[in-house]
Amino acid sequence: MRRVLASVGLLLMAAATAGCAATAGPTASATVEPGASVSPAPRSVFVVGDSNSTGFRGTFATGQQSGDAWASRLPAGAFAPVEGWAVDGATTGAMRAGVEALDPHVDQLIVMAGTNDLATGVATDIVRANLAAIAAHVDAPEVLVLAIAPFDALAAEATALNAELRAEATARGWDFFDPWTGSRTAEGTWVPASTVDGVHATREGYAAAGDAVAAHLGAP
Repeated sequence: MRRVLASVGLLLMAAATAGCAATAGPTASATVEPGASVSPAPRSVFVVGDSNSTGFRGTFATGQQSGDAWASRLPAGAFAPVEGWAVDGATTGAMRAGVEALDPHVDQLIVMAGTNDLATGVATDIVRANLAAIAAHVDAPEVLVLAIAPFDALAAEATALNAELRAEATARGWDFFDPWTGSRTAEGTWVPASTVDGVHATREGYAAAGDAVAAHLGAP
């Protein structure tokens, strides 16, 4: 009888052990601790502009590679890739043609345009129409229009154009930001130490503008 009871006990223990193994779930995956922050994926960016977006280096790619373009200051952890179309001397018409030859699909479009239109007498309504066409072609849910940099020879006209650019952005639901406040005097001209020729910034001026844009877009 004792042998029978012992055998029954062993069987019950085995069954209980098997039942526990059967009900055990899979190994838990790693979880984020409460309160821990999760960094969002970097946003892709497409920049459109002229020499003040190339860093006065000819093309956007050259300015990015040299680190002179203001967009080179956008931190990769928050913005990647950062691409664009910008050429020294480009008007908004040239920018429009350059962008329309491409097929950008990005999270953020950033446009700084109009200095060379002022210099060549292009009407403001044409500048606004070209900006609208650029934004319509680039597949981007967010559009940021940047104020043009100071222009010593046409300071009043540059100030007026920036007001028009702000109005265009507001009317279309775009963002508008002036990254040049630290380089612009109350009269709309360059702070002397911030420019090399009354049109273009120093390397430090471009860096400051890029940092300002990054901060405006919420980069850490």
